[in-house]
Amino acid sequence: MKTKAECRAEAIELVHRRRHAALAAADQTREKLLLENPDFAHIEHSLIALSREKLVAAATGRGGEDVAARREVLQKKRAETLRRAGYTEEDLRPRFSCTLCDDTGQVNGAVCRCVQTIENRAMLRQLCEQLPAGQFTFDNFSLDVYESKEEKAQMQQVLTACRRYAEEFGEGADNLYLLGGTGLGKTHLSFAIARAVAAAGRFVIYCPSQSMIDELEKEHFGHTDESLSESYLTCELLILDDLGTEYLSPVALSSLYTVLNGRILRRLPTVINANLTPRELEKRYGERLASRIFGCYRTLRFVGRDVRILRRMASKKM
Repeated sequence: MKTKAECRAEAIELVHRRRHAALAAADQTREKLLLENPDFAHIEHSLIALSREKLVAAATGRGGEDVAARREVLQKKRAETLRRAGYTEEDLRPRFSCTLCDDTGQVNGAVCRCVQTIENRAMLRQLCEQLPAGQFTFDNFSLDVYESKEEKAQMQQVLTACRRYAEEFGEGADNLYLLGGTGLGKTHLSFAIARAVAAAGRFVIYCPSQSMIDELEKEHFGHTDESLSESYLTCELLILDDLGTEYLSPVALSSLYTVLNGRILRRLPTVINANLTPRELEKRYGERLASRIFGCYRTLRFVGRDVRILRRMASKKM
């Protein structure tokens, strides 16, 4: 898994490669003209000589009175020669992908939008590789599978809250605890949150809690990249799926607390999916971690029966 800094570095490298390619293509076109068109070559050499003459005149204070006039004549001849050869002045200029920064990656000392766009696409692509199969979005989250009016009303509130959370995501966003049994749509809506927030250019990490703990344990014992814990601690949104299903060791418990508490201290939002009530959470992870979650997270309760079972039952009736 790449960090945001690594995605940024790769984006900058790509932009620089584009610049070098554009410059090389322009040079190639110019060299071809110089070889194939003696008139163009003569004019180019004359313009270079004229530029040198202007520099000498500026340094010595002598001559150079008619340099501007001669340059204008040569420029007109150059344009006409290019036209007869089937070229324009634009053909000799580098065709940069970004007209804002000319593929330098910077505008007035700030990172250009082209770099940010490439970086965001890379992070979104990486996120999609982490996510479960299927195009889970807010729009295809169906309330029809919930049986009673009360369940539909509750899940409509949950859907609205998750959609608003993604749309308004920014500094100071809440931590969410998506609580409910298996197959009630927690993964679907957390996936939708992740996709929407990442599409807005935010650095999102989505993973099962077991995967994160496995990676942190490997890091703890020196078997993997040390930047992993930093990514979990500093990404703009961390989404942990299926908290409570992981194998729990003393190292795993310590690592989990370090990440969740560290993000709370940094005021970075986390979304957790679980089917553990406050009492069950405290029994499994201890009072310290349970109090941090239920004291600093907003709980959204999912209700109903396993929608996957209901869909299978409905398909058999058809």
